[in-house]
Amino acid sequence: MDTLSQEARFAHPPVRSVYLAVYFEPVEGLQVSHFSSLRERWRNDYPVTAELPPLRPRNRGGEEMAVVPVSPRAWPFPYLMWSAEDDQQNLAIQNDRFILSWSFSPDSRYPGFDSLSTTMAERFAQFEAAVEAETSEALILAGAECQYVNRIEGYSAQQMIVGIATRWSAPDIEDVGESLNATYSGLRLHTCTDEGMEGCSVNLSLDVDDDGTFLAIESERDLLSDESNLRLAGLDVAHRQLIRKFVEFTSVEMHEAWGRMS
Repeated sequence: MDTLSQEARFAHPPVRSVYLAVYFEPVEGLQVSHFSSLRERWRNDYPVTAELPPLRPRNRGGEEMAVVPVSPRAWPFPYLMWSAEDDQQNLAIQNDRFILSWSFSPDSRYPGFDSLSTTMAERFAQFEAAVEAETSEALILAGAECQYVNRIEGYSAQQMIVGIATRWSAPDIEDVGESLNATYSGLRLHTCTDEGMEGCSVNLSLDVDDDGTFLAIESERDLLSDESNLRLAGLDVAHRQLIRKFVEFTSVEMHEAWGRMS
């Protein structure tokens, strides 16, 4: 599939935030107290904790929309979150997911997916061991999700919308016109997965407002029946699909500005 089939790398990518998640079948009977040992283990890295209402259960492709099950005997397991002191890194768990997220700035550069996924694997292994020790249940993995938000500079809202809609193939995009007289502009796409990326689902969002121009890509991967041993429930596959779509919906000029290396 030409160069789009190769995983691109950039010397200074425009990444501003990353969200990585591993999903598993809900663990019944899970309690906040089961993670007291992890609270202590993670205290130095994530000293701030919070208990929030649970997120809606994840739906696999083709399923009807699920709701949070409420038992008359107990509250549902909360969305339990640990945060770094500067709030630049967050870890969250629910009874059906494990999440790590990061925020970046010019002063805290994105270190690359390999580094983040290594941290994800280490933390998830600690979480998985705690669940099995406390409940005597092994996690049944269901899928993974990868989200990147990128700040794009030097392009008007019209140029971004036309460029993304045409995969930057329209002639004279730089002459599209003056910036829209609008406080907000946006674009949403649900894209098809590429060959060899079965089980993936990708959503692309463009948001342009007074804070800047942000391109977000979300890539989900459902585990197939014969993939129970796939690393981090297919997170690497979801990331590869995300990178393919990032390259597809950004321009060659952007790639050069970001220092594309492969």
